[in-house]
Amino acid sequence: MYPNGQAGTGILQMEITTNNLQKDTVTWTGSISSIAAISDPNSFNFNTKNLIKTFNVLGKETSCEKNQLLFYLYDDGTIEKRIIKH
Repeated sequence: MYPNGQAGTGILQMEITTNNLQKDTVTWTGSISSIAAISDPNSFNFNTKNLIKTFNVLGKETSCEKNQLLFYLYDDGTIEKRIIKH
């Protein structure tokens, strides 16, 4: 959330408009309390990531739902947006 190894708290907001009529704002907050250094960056596997949770646009944790936008949060901080169609 903070660059240059700084601890702190941050807020991420996303405004969602449905059919150009309904507007909703989703807010996520997060904090970093300590920073860990990697002594040997070559020994760290940057390609490994584990799924932490899956949530919908309202921030509610959920399992796989068909034809809905879902966010997949991984332990490396990445978020994938997916729509599963079946």
